[in-house]
Amino acid sequence: MPPKLSIKKLKESAKEMASVKGLDILDSKENPEIMKLFTDAFKHDPIPEYVIGDTNAQDPVKDKYKEEMMKFMFEWMNSDMLKQKNGIVLGSKENGQLVGAVSMVASKHDKKDGFFTIVRKVIQCGIPPNETKAGKEHFHPYSSKRLERLDDITTRRLQIMKERGFDRYIYIQQIGVKTSHQGKGIGGKLLRTIFEMAASTNSVCFLETETKENVSLYNHLGFQTVDELKINVPGDDAVLTMYCMLRA
Repeated sequence: MPPKLSIKKLKESAKEMASVKGLDILDSKENPEIMKLFTDAFKHDPIPEYVIGDTNAQDPVKDKYKEEMMKFMFEWMNSDMLKQKNGIVLGSKENGQLVGAVSMVASKHDKKDGFFTIVRKVIQCGIPPNETKAGKEHFHPYSSKRLERLDDITTRRLQIMKERGFDRYIYIQQIGVKTSHQGKGIGGKLLRTIFEMAASTNSVCFLETETKENVSLYNHLGFQTVDELKINVPGDDAVLTMYCMLRA
C-alpha cells in the first residue's frame, strides 16, 4: 500500500502543474482577496445558511452577520493551507485579479483540529461571530451547536477513506469562482488540474457538496457519491445533507 500523500509531494506536483496551467499557488498575504472571493462565491451556500439560521434577503443586518460568519468559517478552514502546513491553495487570475480558487489537503495531514491547533486558530481568527454579544441576537439559538456539528464532516470523511482503503488522496476542501466569472470554465480548469495532480501522485480525490445540482456536476467529472451524511443537532428541526464524493 502506498504511503499517505505528504504536503511535500502535493506542493511539488502543484508547482509543476501551476506553471503549465497558468495558475498561481496562493499564500497568506493574499488571504483578504481569497476570503472576498469565497464569500462572494458561496453567498447562497447551504452551510453558512444552516449555521446562521433562516436568512431574510430584506434584512441587511442579518446579511452582514452572515457575511461575517462566512469569512470566519472560510479563514478557519483555509488558514493552514495558505501557510502550506497541511495543503495548498491554487488560484486563477485574470488581469491580476483573483477570479477562482481551490483549497486542498494532502491525506497525510487530513485530520481533525487538535487542542493546540484550535487555540492557534482562535488567536488568529478570533471567536465566531455568533458567540459575540452583539452577534448572538442575529443567529439561530442552535447556531453554536450547528457549527460544532460540522466536525461530523471530517469524522465521516476519515471513516470513509479508511473503510475503502484509500490512504493516498487529495481532499478538495473548497472551490469557488467569482460570480461575475462563473460559467466560463474556470472551476473546471481548477478541478482538471487537481485530477492531473492526483494522477501524478498516484492519489484519488475526495470532496463533499451540499446540493443535488453539484452532485450532478461532479458525476460528470468522474465522482461517485459514496455517502449522504445528515448533520443534525438533537432537538433541532434543521438538517444539513452533505454528499460525500469520491473520484478513484
